[in-house]
Amino acid sequence: MIYTHPAEDDGQRHADIVVKAAAIHSMASAREAEARVHRAMAVRDGHVVTLSAERDGADELIGSATTVIDDPGLTVLPTCDDTHTHLLFAGRAASDVQVADARNLGEFLDLIRHRATVTPAGQWIRTASNWHELTLPERRLPTRQELDSAAPDNAVLVKRGGHNDVANSMALRLAGVSAATWPSEGGVIGRDDTGEPTGRLEDSAIALVEQLLPEPSFDEQIESLWQASASYAATGIGAVRDAATNANEVALLRAARDHDALAVRTHAMVIIGFAGPKPVMSEFLDQLQADGTRPGDGDDWLRVWGLKFVIDGGVENAALDQPYANRADYRG
Repeated sequence: MIYTHPAEDDGQRHADIVVKAAAIHSMASAREAEARVHRAMAVRDGHVVTLSAERDGADELIGSATTVIDDPGLTVLPTCDDTHTHLLFAGRAASDVQVADARNLGEFLDLIRHRATVTPAGQWIRTASNWHELTLPERRLPTRQELDSAAPDNAVLVKRGGHNDVANSMALRLAGVSAATWPSEGGVIGRDDTGEPTGRLEDSAIALVEQLLPEPSFDEQIESLWQASASYAATGIGAVRDAATNANEVALLRAARDHDALAVRTHAMVIIGFAGPKPVMSEFLDQLQADGTRPGDGDDWLRVWGLKFVIDGGVENAALDQPYANRADYRG
């Protein structure tokens, strides 16, 4: 039960939130007195100010503006910190095809086929990236031809993680990707035995197609960040480190914070040189500073944590001294 206590507020000593629960667990070690199970907790200005083993142990901090959560069956646990995630990717994927729900490649393609029935011809269809082909019985990515069959009148981009895409024929054609196309340094365009693109794009090559995707409006981006961050919070994650943001995305995160649209505390890593020409480092840092982006800037809800350099690709594309076990001609 949630209620506001009717007592008169007498100033700063009152809490913003008081929780009464069956069990409240702290982060104290087993040897500390605070490690025992608590049944009351008070929060003020975003900080826990009282823990008590008694359900009425924080009542003296209840005022007229205090929100009280009183649930005899409730268990309260500390939240988790996700130190490497992609909140912005999750936000952008909120309205994408949720192919992680597919149990096999047929269902995967059916989800795209269904989206095509409600998407005007010529418009883009994109999948969310939170899946892996090894969870499917076929243990492979869809082919360009399978995507063509599922959505013959749409450009389709299948995303899997942050380093791998599969594009259908229309998407490749719009991007100008053909047998004669070569990616920038650090990218791979998958090809069949004849040299034609298979649709598979890796690392910096994903920019060839992704740069064509329509940009959502500001309001859509803020709403999607709220949806994504709320889903993190609902699973017990209270803080995240977004491991790949550019300067524009840091500005978007600031706007989301200012609109109370971040449900988790966020640390942003500004990425340098993942796709396209590598910047001159001094010029890049000067531009960040001119844009008002400096490591450590921010507050408790949003902070620029640092910089991220991608040197040799992702898990499946990293540069190695020896060939890959399953690809004798590939060293990443």
